[in-house]
Amino acid sequence: MTDRKKELEKELDDIQKEIEVSLNDISNDIHRWTDARYWVHRYPLQMAGASLAIGFLLSTMIGGKRKSSNGGRGGLTTLFVSELGRYASRSAAKYMVKLIEENVERTRRANEV
Repeated sequence: MTDRKKELEKELDDIQKEIEVSLNDISNDIHRWTDARYWVHRYPLQMAGASLAIGFLLSTMIGGKRKSSNGGRGGLTTLFVSELGRYASRSAAKYMVKLIEENVERTRRANEV
């Protein structure tokens, strides 16, 4: 009876450890899939294009509504979206330049060897 109880306790502990590992793996996956740096590193060109497109769409949608409702003057929201779009564009461009420079440097080193 005690041997069976010990077996069941060990089996229960093993199952609990497997569940903890699985939950930890799921948590890590969720963190990675929701981390913007992961996506930018994995798909730099697509993310740069997406950030430009989103910035453009937001500025067009919000900017167009603001201009028509207040006689052409830009509001705070329009200014914010515009600056956000500029920042996203600059950040995407800087990141692309950095990737290209790293690629060129890597190629140069490989050719030297």
